[in-house]
Amino acid sequence: MTAALNAVRPVLTPTLSTIRHPSGLAAALQGACALVVLILLSEAPMGLLLKVGGEGMGPVVVLGWLAAYGAATFGLLLGTRQTAFLSSPAMLLAALAVLAFASISWSIAPGETKTQSVSLAGTLICAAFLAFCFEPARLVRLVARVVLGLAVLTILLALAVPSVGQMQEAYPGAWSGPWLEKNRTGAVMAMGMLACLAASVGARRAWAWWLGAALCLVMILLAESATSLAAALVGTAAMMFVLACRRGPAFAALTVYGALVGMAGVAALLAFAPDLLLGLLGREMDLTGRADIWQAVERRIADRPLTGHGYGGFWHGDQHAPIGWIWRDIGFEAKAAHNGWLDAQLELGAVGLVLVTGFMAAALVSALRVIVRDRVALWALPVWCAVMVFATSESVLMQANNFVALCLYVGALATAAALRRTGRDQGASNTAAMP
Repeated sequence: MTAALNAVRPVLTPTLSTIRHPSGLAAALQGACALVVLILLSEAPMGLLLKVGGEGMGPVVVLGWLAAYGAATFGLLLGTRQTAFLSSPAMLLAALAVLAFASISWSIAPGETKTQSVSLAGTLICAAFLAFCFEPARLVRLVARVVLGLAVLTILLALAVPSVGQMQEAYPGAWSGPWLEKNRTGAVMAMGMLACLAASVGARRAWAWWLGAALCLVMILLAESATSLAAALVGTAAMMFVLACRRGPAFAALTVYGALVGMAGVAALLAFAPDLLLGLLGREMDLTGRADIWQAVERRIADRPLTGHGYGGFWHGDQHAPIGWIWRDIGFEAKAAHNGWLDAQLELGAVGLVLVTGFMAAALVSALRVIVRDRVALWALPVWCAVMVFATSESVLMQANNFVALCLYVGALATAAALRRTGRDQGASNTAAMP
Protein backbone atom coordinates (compact mmCIF):
# COMPACT_ATOMS: atom_id res chain seq x y z
CA MET A 1 0.00 0.00 0.00
CA THR A 2 2.92 2.32 0.75
CA ALA A 3 4.28 1.92 -2.75
CA ALA A 4 0.86 2.51 -4.27
CA LEU A 5 0.30 5.68 -2.28
CA ASN A 6 3.72 7.12 -3.05
CA ALA A 7 3.61 6.20 -6.73
CA VAL A 8 0.51 8.21 -7.47
CA ARG A 9 0.69 11.90 -8.30
CA PRO A 10 -1.96 14.15 -9.79
CA VAL A 11 -1.98 13.39 -13.49
CA LEU A 12 -3.50 16.64 -14.63
CA THR A 13 -2.21 20.11 -13.90
CA PRO A 14 -4.25 22.75 -15.71
CA THR A 15 -2.11 24.75 -18.08
CA LEU A 16 -4.64 27.52 -18.45
CA SER A 17 -6.19 28.11 -15.06
CA THR A 18 -9.88 28.86 -14.86
CA ILE A 19 -9.81 29.22 -11.09
CA ARG A 20 -10.22 32.58 -9.40
CA HIS A 21 -7.99 32.92 -6.35
CA PRO A 22 -9.18 35.13 -3.49
CA SER A 23 -6.68 37.52 -1.95
CA GLY A 24 -4.46 36.50 0.95
CA LEU A 25 -6.76 38.04 3.58
CA ALA A 26 -9.86 36.56 1.97
CA ALA A 27 -8.22 33.14 1.81
CA ALA A 28 -7.30 33.35 5.50
CA LEU A 29 -10.83 34.34 6.42
CA GLN A 30 -12.22 31.51 4.36
CA GLY A 31 -9.92 29.08 6.17
CA ALA A 32 -11.25 30.32 9.51
CA CYS A 33 -14.83 30.01 8.27
CA ALA A 34 -14.14 26.45 7.10
CA LEU A 35 -12.87 25.48 10.55
CA VAL A 36 -16.02 26.92 12.11
CA VAL A 37 -18.25 25.05 9.66
CA LEU A 38 -16.47 21.70 10.02
CA ILE A 39 -16.26 21.82 13.80
CA LEU A 40 -19.88 22.86 14.28
CA LEU A 41 -21.32 20.47 11.69
CA SER A 42 -19.34 17.61 13.21
CA GLU A 43 -22.02 17.90 15.95
CA ALA A 44 -19.31 17.53 18.60
CA PRO A 45 -19.84 20.94 20.29
CA MET A 46 -23.61 20.49 20.26
CA GLY A 47 -23.38 16.98 21.65
CA LEU A 48 -21.08 18.09 24.45
CA LEU A 49 -23.38 20.98 25.34
CA LEU A 50 -26.40 18.69 25.53
CA LYS A 51 -24.47 16.10 27.54
CA VAL A 52 -23.32 18.61 30.12
CA GLY A 53 -26.20 21.09 30.15
CA GLY A 54 -29.14 18.92 29.14
CA GLU A 55 -32.10 19.99 27.03
CA GLY A 56 -31.83 23.51 28.44
CA MET A 57 -28.93 24.08 26.06
CA GLY A 58 -31.24 23.72 23.06
CA PRO A 59 -31.27 27.46 22.19
CA VAL A 60 -27.47 27.55 22.31
CA VAL A 61 -27.34 24.57 19.95
CA VAL A 62 -29.61 26.41 17.50
CA LEU A 63 -27.28 29.42 17.63
CA GLY A 64 -24.41 27.07 16.83
CA TRP A 65 -26.12 25.83 13.68
CA LEU A 66 -26.90 29.40 12.62
CA ALA A 67 -23.26 30.36 13.21
CA ALA A 68 -22.15 27.58 10.86
CA TYR A 69 -24.57 28.72 8.13
CA GLY A 70 -23.47 32.33 8.60
CA ALA A 71 -19.78 31.46 8.39
CA ALA A 72 -20.37 29.49 5.18
CA THR A 73 -22.38 32.32 3.61
CA PHE A 74 -19.69 34.84 4.52
CA GLY A 75 -17.02 32.56 3.08
CA LEU A 76 -18.90 32.21 -0.20
CA LEU A 77 -19.26 35.99 -0.49
CA LEU A 78 -15.49 36.36 -0.21
CA GLY A 79 -15.10 34.60 -3.56
CA THR A 80 -15.03 31.13 -5.05
CA ARG A 81 -12.23 29.22 -6.75
CA GLN A 82 -14.61 27.10 -8.80
CA THR A 83 -18.35 26.70 -9.19
CA ALA A 84 -20.75 24.09 -10.52
CA PHE A 85 -24.15 25.42 -9.52
CA LEU A 86 -25.73 24.13 -12.74
CA SER A 87 -24.25 20.63 -12.51
CA SER A 88 -26.51 17.61 -12.06
CA PRO A 89 -25.54 17.00 -8.39
CA ALA A 90 -26.10 20.66 -7.51
CA MET A 91 -29.44 20.88 -9.31
CA LEU A 92 -30.71 17.69 -7.69
CA LEU A 93 -29.68 18.90 -4.24
CA ALA A 94 -31.45 22.18 -4.90
CA ALA A 95 -34.55 20.27 -5.99
CA LEU A 96 -34.45 18.28 -2.76
CA ALA A 97 -34.28 21.48 -0.74
CA VAL A 98 -37.23 22.95 -2.67
CA LEU A 99 -39.23 19.76 -2.12
CA ALA A 100 -38.41 19.85 1.60
CA PHE A 101 -39.78 23.40 1.88
CA ALA A 102 -42.81 22.48 -0.23
CA SER A 103 -43.56 19.57 2.09
CA ILE A 104 -44.38 22.07 4.85
CA SER A 105 -47.81 22.39 3.23
CA TRP A 106 -48.63 18.70 3.72
CA SER A 107 -46.42 17.80 6.68
CA ILE A 108 -47.92 16.14 9.74
CA ALA A 109 -45.67 18.48 11.78
CA PRO A 110 -45.33 21.68 9.72
CA GLY A 111 -43.37 23.58 12.37
CA GLU A 112 -40.72 20.88 12.62
CA THR A 113 -40.59 20.52 8.83
CA LYS A 114 -39.99 24.25 8.46
CA THR A 115 -37.13 24.11 10.97
CA GLN A 116 -35.56 21.04 9.37
CA SER A 117 -35.92 22.49 5.86
CA VAL A 118 -34.03 25.62 6.91
CA SER A 119 -31.35 23.36 8.42
CA LEU A 120 -31.10 21.36 5.19
CA ALA A 121 -30.71 24.56 3.16
CA GLY A 122 -28.03 25.73 5.61
CA THR A 123 -26.19 22.43 5.33
CA LEU A 124 -26.20 22.70 1.53
CA ILE A 125 -24.80 26.24 1.75
CA CYS A 126 -22.00 24.87 3.95
CA ALA A 127 -21.32 22.14 1.39
CA ALA A 128 -21.19 24.64 -1.48
CA PHE A 129 -18.79 26.83 0.47
CA LEU A 130 -16.37 23.99 1.17
CA ALA A 131 -16.58 22.53 -2.34
CA PHE A 132 -16.31 25.77 -4.29
CA CYS A 133 -13.88 27.79 -2.18
CA PHE A 134 -11.09 25.28 -1.57
CA GLU A 135 -8.74 23.24 -3.67
CA PRO A 136 -9.30 19.51 -3.10
CA ALA A 137 -5.96 18.87 -1.39
CA ARG A 138 -6.46 21.71 1.09
CA LEU A 139 -10.06 20.73 1.75
CA VAL A 140 -9.13 17.13 2.54
CA ARG A 141 -6.37 18.27 4.90
CA LEU A 142 -8.82 20.57 6.69
CA VAL A 143 -11.29 17.73 7.19
CA ALA A 144 -8.54 15.41 8.41
CA ARG A 145 -7.11 17.92 10.89
CA VAL A 146 -10.51 18.77 12.35
CA VAL A 147 -11.37 15.10 12.86
CA LEU A 148 -7.96 14.35 14.38
CA GLY A 149 -8.48 17.19 16.82
CA LEU A 150 -11.86 15.74 17.75
CA ALA A 151 -10.23 12.32 18.16
CA VAL A 152 -7.83 13.79 20.73
CA LEU A 153 -10.79 15.41 22.50
CA THR A 154 -12.57 12.06 22.52
CA ILE A 155 -9.57 10.39 24.16
CA LEU A 156 -9.37 13.08 26.84
CA LEU A 157 -13.08 12.89 27.64
CA ALA A 158 -13.20 9.08 27.65
CA LEU A 159 -10.21 8.76 29.99
CA ALA A 160 -10.57 11.84 32.19
CA VAL A 161 -14.38 12.13 32.35
CA PRO A 162 -15.77 8.68 31.49
CA SER A 163 -19.25 9.72 32.60
CA VAL A 164 -19.23 12.11 29.63
CA GLY A 165 -16.84 10.45 27.20
CA GLN A 166 -18.21 6.91 27.41
CA MET A 167 -21.69 5.44 26.98
CA GLN A 168 -23.32 4.77 30.33
CA GLU A 169 -26.69 3.08 29.79
CA ALA A 170 -26.88 1.60 26.30
CA TYR A 171 -23.60 -0.05 25.24
CA PRO A 172 -21.78 0.86 28.47
CA GLY A 173 -18.07 1.44 28.00
CA ALA A 174 -18.24 2.30 24.32
CA TRP A 175 -16.44 5.57 23.62
CA SER A 176 -18.69 8.38 22.48
CA GLY A 177 -16.50 11.39 23.26
CA PRO A 178 -18.35 14.70 22.86
CA TRP A 179 -21.11 13.14 20.77
CA LEU A 180 -24.43 11.98 22.16
CA GLU A 181 -23.95 8.37 21.14
CA LYS A 182 -21.24 6.07 19.84
CA ASN A 183 -22.43 5.68 16.26
CA ARG A 184 -22.00 9.39 15.61
CA THR A 185 -18.47 9.14 16.97
CA GLY A 186 -17.70 6.23 14.67
CA ALA A 187 -19.20 7.96 11.64
CA VAL A 188 -17.12 11.12 12.05
CA MET A 189 -13.99 9.05 12.63
CA ALA A 190 -14.69 7.04 9.47
CA MET A 191 -14.81 10.27 7.45
CA GLY A 192 -11.61 11.39 9.13
CA MET A 193 -9.84 8.13 8.34
CA LEU A 194 -10.66 8.48 4.64
CA ALA A 195 -9.55 12.12 4.67
CA CYS A 196 -6.20 11.17 6.27
CA LEU A 197 -5.58 8.46 3.69
CA ALA A 198 -6.45 10.81 0.83
CA ALA A 199 -4.18 13.52 2.30
CA SER A 200 -1.28 11.06 2.43
CA VAL A 201 -1.21 10.56 -1.35
CA GLY A 202 1.81 12.42 -2.69
CA ALA A 203 2.53 14.02 0.69
CA ARG A 204 6.13 14.41 1.83
CA ARG A 205 5.28 13.19 5.31
CA ALA A 206 2.74 10.57 4.35
CA TRP A 207 3.56 8.57 7.46
CA ALA A 208 2.00 11.29 9.64
CA TRP A 209 -1.29 10.99 7.78
CA TRP A 210 -1.13 7.19 8.04
CA LEU A 211 -0.77 7.56 11.81
CA GLY A 212 -3.79 9.86 11.76
CA ALA A 213 -5.79 7.27 9.82
CA ALA A 214 -4.72 4.60 12.33
CA LEU A 215 -5.87 6.83 15.21
CA CYS A 216 -9.29 7.26 13.57
CA LEU A 217 -9.52 3.50 13.10
CA VAL A 218 -8.74 2.93 16.77
CA MET A 219 -11.45 5.44 17.70
CA ILE A 220 -13.95 3.52 15.56
CA LEU A 221 -13.05 0.28 17.33
CA LEU A 222 -13.33 1.90 20.76
CA ALA A 223 -16.71 3.34 19.78
CA GLU A 224 -17.84 -0.22 18.96
CA SER A 225 -19.57 1.01 15.82
CA ALA A 226 -19.77 -1.91 13.38
CA THR A 227 -21.40 0.15 10.63
CA SER A 228 -18.68 2.80 10.82
CA LEU A 229 -15.99 0.14 10.67
CA ALA A 230 -17.57 -1.43 7.59
CA ALA A 231 -17.95 2.01 5.97
CA ALA A 232 -14.31 2.90 6.66
CA LEU A 233 -13.06 -0.38 5.21
CA VAL A 234 -15.26 -0.11 2.11
CA GLY A 235 -14.12 3.49 1.63
CA THR A 236 -10.48 2.42 1.93
CA ALA A 237 -11.05 -0.26 -0.71
CA ALA A 238 -12.61 2.38 -2.98
CA MET A 239 -9.56 4.57 -2.51
CA MET A 240 -7.30 1.71 -3.57
CA PHE A 241 -9.49 1.35 -6.67
CA VAL A 242 -8.97 5.04 -7.48
CA LEU A 243 -5.22 4.68 -7.01
CA ALA A 244 -5.20 1.65 -9.30
CA CYS A 245 -7.11 3.49 -12.01
CA ARG A 246 -4.63 6.34 -11.87
CA ARG A 247 -1.73 3.92 -12.42
CA GLY A 248 -2.96 2.66 -15.77
CA PRO A 249 -5.73 0.69 -17.53
CA ALA A 250 -4.15 -2.75 -16.99
CA PHE A 251 -3.85 -2.29 -13.24
CA ALA A 252 -7.35 -0.81 -13.15
CA ALA A 253 -8.81 -3.83 -14.97
CA LEU A 254 -7.16 -6.18 -12.49
CA THR A 255 -8.55 -4.14 -9.60
CA VAL A 256 -12.06 -4.14 -11.06
CA TYR A 257 -11.88 -7.90 -11.44
CA GLY A 258 -10.78 -8.28 -7.82
CA ALA A 259 -13.56 -5.95 -6.67
CA LEU A 260 -16.18 -7.94 -8.58
CA VAL A 261 -14.91 -11.19 -7.07
CA GLY A 262 -15.02 -9.65 -3.60
CA MET A 263 -18.56 -8.35 -4.08
CA ALA A 264 -19.65 -11.74 -5.38
CA GLY A 265 -18.20 -13.35 -2.25
CA VAL A 266 -20.06 -10.93 0.03
CA ALA A 267 -23.29 -11.51 -1.93
CA ALA A 268 -22.84 -15.27 -1.54
CA LEU A 269 -22.38 -14.89 2.21
CA LEU A 270 -25.50 -12.75 2.44
CA ALA A 271 -27.49 -15.29 0.44
CA PHE A 272 -26.28 -18.53 2.01
CA ALA A 273 -24.72 -17.64 5.37
CA PRO A 274 -26.00 -14.25 6.54
CA ASP A 275 -25.55 -15.19 10.19
CA LEU A 276 -21.82 -15.73 9.60
CA LEU A 277 -21.35 -12.36 7.90
CA LEU A 278 -23.39 -10.50 10.51
CA GLY A 279 -21.49 -12.29 13.25
CA LEU A 280 -18.21 -10.99 11.83
CA LEU A 281 -19.67 -7.48 12.08
CA GLY A 282 -20.96 -8.04 15.59
CA ARG A 283 -24.60 -7.93 14.52
CA GLU A 284 -27.56 -10.15 15.26
CA MET A 285 -29.92 -11.41 12.58
CA ASP A 286 -32.42 -8.64 13.39
CA LEU A 287 -29.65 -6.02 12.97
CA THR A 288 -30.13 -4.72 16.54
CA GLY A 289 -33.86 -4.23 16.01
CA ARG A 290 -33.47 -2.40 12.71
CA ALA A 291 -35.32 -5.07 10.72
CA ASP A 292 -38.43 -4.52 12.88
CA ILE A 293 -38.17 -0.76 12.37
CA TRP A 294 -37.91 -1.16 8.60
CA GLN A 295 -41.05 -3.29 8.43
CA ALA A 296 -42.99 -0.78 10.53
CA VAL A 297 -41.70 2.13 8.43
CA GLU A 298 -42.76 0.43 5.20
CA ARG A 299 -46.31 0.24 6.55
CA ARG A 300 -46.28 3.99 7.27
CA ILE A 301 -44.84 4.72 3.81
CA ALA A 302 -47.89 3.01 2.34
CA ASP A 303 -50.08 5.65 4.05
CA ARG A 304 -48.56 8.44 1.92
CA PRO A 305 -46.58 6.81 -0.88
CA LEU A 306 -46.33 9.81 -3.21
CA THR A 307 -45.67 12.83 -1.00
CA GLY A 308 -44.53 11.37 2.31
CA HIS A 309 -45.20 12.80 5.76
CA GLY A 310 -43.09 15.95 5.41
CA TYR A 311 -39.35 16.49 5.65
CA GLY A 312 -38.14 15.92 9.20
CA GLY A 313 -41.71 15.84 10.48
CA PHE A 314 -42.38 12.18 11.15
CA TRP A 315 -39.87 11.40 13.90
CA HIS A 316 -41.22 13.94 16.36
CA GLY A 317 -44.12 13.73 18.76
CA ASP A 318 -45.39 11.25 21.32
CA GLN A 319 -47.32 7.99 21.36
CA HIS A 320 -50.42 9.81 20.09
CA ALA A 321 -48.63 11.01 16.93
CA PRO A 322 -48.00 8.80 13.87
CA ILE A 323 -44.61 7.92 15.31
CA GLY A 324 -46.52 6.17 18.08
CA TRP A 325 -47.79 3.63 15.55
CA ILE A 326 -44.22 2.53 14.89
CA TRP A 327 -43.38 2.44 18.60
CA ARG A 328 -46.33 0.15 19.25
CA ASP A 329 -45.35 -2.11 16.35
CA ILE A 330 -41.72 -2.56 17.42
CA GLY A 331 -42.05 -2.30 21.20
CA PHE A 332 -39.57 0.56 21.77
CA GLU A 333 -39.12 4.24 20.95
CA ALA A 334 -37.19 4.54 17.68
CA LYS A 335 -36.10 8.00 16.55
CA ALA A 336 -35.22 7.23 12.91
CA ALA A 337 -35.82 4.66 10.21
CA HIS A 338 -32.14 3.59 10.37
CA ASN A 339 -32.10 3.41 6.60
CA GLY A 340 -31.45 6.37 4.34
CA TRP A 341 -33.62 5.18 1.49
CA LEU A 342 -36.61 4.36 3.68
CA ASP A 343 -36.35 7.68 5.50
CA ALA A 344 -36.31 9.56 2.19
CA GLN A 345 -39.50 7.81 1.08
CA LEU A 346 -41.14 8.15 4.49
CA GLU A 347 -40.58 11.91 4.61
CA LEU A 348 -40.75 12.99 0.96
CA GLY A 349 -42.49 10.06 -0.72
CA ALA A 350 -41.70 8.57 -4.09
CA VAL A 351 -40.74 11.99 -5.47
CA GLY A 352 -38.11 12.44 -2.79
CA LEU A 353 -36.80 8.93 -3.28
CA VAL A 354 -36.36 9.55 -7.01
CA LEU A 355 -34.46 12.79 -6.34
CA VAL A 356 -32.19 11.17 -3.73
CA THR A 357 -31.50 8.22 -6.04
CA GLY A 358 -30.78 10.60 -8.91
CA PHE A 359 -28.39 12.63 -6.77
CA MET A 360 -26.48 9.56 -5.63
CA ALA A 361 -26.21 8.35 -9.23
CA ALA A 362 -25.03 11.77 -10.43
CA ALA A 363 -22.48 11.96 -7.61
CA LEU A 364 -21.12 8.54 -8.53
CA VAL A 365 -20.85 9.38 -12.22
CA SER A 366 -19.03 12.65 -11.44
CA ALA A 367 -16.57 10.87 -9.16
CA LEU A 368 -15.86 8.17 -11.74
CA ARG A 369 -15.32 10.72 -14.50
CA VAL A 370 -12.60 12.58 -12.58
CA ILE A 371 -10.68 9.52 -11.35
CA VAL A 372 -7.73 10.19 -13.63
CA ARG A 373 -8.28 13.93 -14.01
CA ASP A 374 -8.39 15.34 -10.50
CA ARG A 375 -7.26 14.17 -7.08
CA VAL A 376 -10.62 15.09 -5.55
CA ALA A 377 -11.72 11.58 -6.60
CA LEU A 378 -9.32 10.16 -4.01
CA TRP A 379 -11.71 11.41 -1.35
CA ALA A 380 -15.07 11.84 -3.08
CA LEU A 381 -15.47 8.27 -4.36
CA PRO A 382 -14.45 6.61 -1.04
CA VAL A 383 -16.87 8.90 0.80
CA TRP A 384 -19.65 7.97 -1.62
CA CYS A 385 -18.99 4.26 -1.06
CA ALA A 386 -18.85 4.73 2.71
CA VAL A 387 -22.15 6.62 2.67
CA MET A 388 -23.76 3.76 0.76
CA VAL A 389 -22.78 1.51 3.67
CA PHE A 390 -24.07 3.99 6.23
CA ALA A 391 -27.36 4.36 4.33
CA THR A 392 -28.19 0.70 4.91
CA SER A 393 -28.51 1.24 8.66
CA GLU A 394 -28.48 5.00 9.29
CA SER A 395 -30.54 7.91 7.95
CA VAL A 396 -27.75 9.96 6.38
CA LEU A 397 -28.67 10.57 2.75
CA MET A 398 -30.62 13.81 3.28
CA GLN A 399 -30.04 14.59 6.93
CA ALA A 400 -29.39 18.20 7.90
CA ASN A 401 -26.53 19.14 10.24
CA ASN A 402 -24.88 15.75 9.75
CA PHE A 403 -21.15 15.37 9.15
CA VAL A 404 -21.42 12.30 6.92
CA ALA A 405 -24.08 13.93 4.76
CA LEU A 406 -21.98 17.10 4.59
CA CYS A 407 -18.97 15.13 3.32
CA LEU A 408 -21.17 13.43 0.72
CA TYR A 409 -22.53 16.75 -0.56
CA VAL A 410 -19.09 18.37 -0.58
CA GLY A 411 -17.58 15.47 -2.51
CA ALA A 412 -20.36 15.51 -5.10
CA LEU A 413 -20.13 19.27 -5.65
CA ALA A 414 -16.33 19.26 -5.69
CA THR A 415 -16.18 16.54 -8.35
CA ALA A 416 -18.75 18.41 -10.43
CA ALA A 417 -16.62 21.55 -10.15
CA ALA A 418 -13.53 19.56 -11.09
CA LEU A 419 -15.26 18.27 -14.22
CA ARG A 420 -16.20 21.79 -15.23
CA ARG A 421 -12.72 23.12 -14.49
CA THR A 422 -10.78 20.40 -16.29
CA GLY A 423 -13.18 20.55 -19.21
CA ARG A 424 -12.57 24.27 -19.62
CA ASP A 425 -8.82 23.84 -19.32
CA GLN A 426 -8.83 21.10 -21.95
CA GLY A 427 -10.92 23.23 -24.27
CA ALA A 428 -8.66 26.22 -23.75
CA SER A 429 -5.58 24.10 -24.40
CA ASN A 430 -7.07 22.76 -27.63
CA THR A 431 -7.92 26.29 -28.76
CA ALA A 432 -4.41 27.51 -28.02
CA ALA A 433 -2.95 24.63 -30.01
CA MET A 434 -4.95 25.44 -33.15
CA PRO A 435 -2.93 26.98 -36.01
